[in-house]
Formats: sequence, C-alpha cells, structure tokens
Amino acid sequence: MLSAARARLCHSLAAEAGLVSGQVLLRKAPRGASNVYNLAFNRPDVRNAITIEMMKDYLAALPKSECRAVILSGEGKSFCSGRDLKASRSFTADYATQYLMAMKEGVKAVLGLPMPVIGAVHGHAMGGGLEFTLACDLRVASPKTVFRLPETALGLIPGVGGCVLLPMMLPISTALDMIYTSRPVQGSEAYRLGLVNRLTENDDAVAVFDMSLELASTIANNGPLGVRAAKKVIRKKLDEDFPAWLEAASVERGPLTSTKDHQAALDWFAAKKSPPPPFEGL
Repeated sequence: MLSAARARLCHSLAAEAGLVSGQVLLRKAPRGASNVYNLAFNRPDVRNAITIEMMKDYLAALPKSECRAVILSGEGKSFCSGRDLKASRSFTADYATQYLMAMKEGVKAVLGLPMPVIGAVHGHAMGGGLEFTLACDLRVASPKTVFRLPETALGLIPGVGGCVLLPMMLPISTALDMIYTSRPVQGSEAYRLGLVNRLTENDDAVAVFDMSLELASTIANNGPLGVRAAKKVIRKKLDEDFPAWLEAASVERGPLTSTKDHQAALDWFAAKKSPPPPFEGL
C-alpha cells in the first residue's frame, strides 16, 4: 500500500514536471526503460471513484506519441472502485447519460492508444474500474486484488466494455459466471483464469507497480515500430467492432438506470443493509 508521504511526493514530482491534470496524474516512470509513462487515477480518498471531471482530466492527460509503454494505475489503496454509488443516487437521467458517455470515451481512449498499456491493479477494480483494466493490453495484480463487476447486483449491466471484452479474454462460461453472479474474483484466481498476466507475491501497491514497470520496460526495450504494428494488427478486428458493441450495451443499460430495481439497489447500498433488496424484475 502506498504511504501518504509517498503519495504526496509522487504528486509533488508530477506537479513540478507539469504533468498533473486534476483528478489524473501523468508522469514518466521513475526508473527502468525511458519513454515509459504512468497514468494514474488520483482520487485516493474515494478509492478513485470515477467522475465526469476525472474522465475529462484523463483524456487531457493521455501520453504523447514518443511514449513506448503506459502503466495505468490508481493512487492510494485501490486501482479504481468504478462509479461513485452514493453520488449516483442524485444523478438525473441526463447526467447519467453524460456520465456513461464519458466512461465510454475513456475506455475507448485506452483501447485506441498505439502503445501497449499495462494495468497495475491493486486493491479493488470494481465495475467501470474493472472495465478499464480490460481495455489494457496486459494486467498485473497481487493475490488479494479484487476484480468485480457488481452491475447485475444493482439491476444493471456492465455498460462500457465488460459484456464484450471479458468474454474475449476468458472462456465465455467463466465470463458469464462473473457477470451473472457479480461475484468478486481475487487476483490469485484471476491469474489462474488468464485475466491477469503477472501476479506479485506481496499484496501491496508498490509490488504491483514495480512488477508492472519491469514488464513495461521489457516491452519498451523492444523495437517500438514492431510492437506498435503487432498491437495494430491484433486489435484490428476489435477496433472495427467495438463501437457497435459498446452502443448495444448502452442501449440496453440506459433504461435500466431508471428502474425501481436499480433505485432500490442504490438505497440498499447507501444504507449498508443486509440482505440485498428483492428485485421486482419484469
């Protein structure tokens, strides 16, 4: 886990370099190969819960063309907890639509980067946070990192890539299990399933980042033109089909945000009651 002092130091160094963009940090990796950048969500007090403002800062901070590899991470105790469910209770229909659009643009931006992106995933990767990891080319985690798509437990569906990208990476029955049950999957299981490429021995953010940096440096030391060409070819089919798939998910998710089921689930979450509310369904 990153100490408060180290977090302040990282923020200070990034600020001096002119690389702070509000709720997102962009900085050169502290060591290893040159031209490796770290793009970090920076709302540690709320486990990097995603806001529209964060997505704007994120798009503005995307690394430039000279970068050979990107490490996507989160400041503090968690990678990203996804949507701020408490704030969601006050979302208007228009704001909910804007929020989903901002999330979609963020995920598409990760997929569209020409250089490899490595997700350094510690703590929790929930909902939209997990979907951001799916947009990365590779993922590094600790044994106790928690991956979860909680949307069906909230009367929704994963709306920014989870329903598409997860079944591409795992056997479809395994992906359906995670989506239908909304169960949490720890890093050790995710590694066995193939969702995680590298697993640390220690359960802390520093170990995850260090292993991610080692992997990014290995990639960055290879021929950059060849690496980018390989990514372009491998991603070609996904790049062609993903916008349509994402739109289909948005069409299905949109009406669900205003259902009684979803509102009851948000109230249940805010009250921290147990068990969850019964869903009315059809």
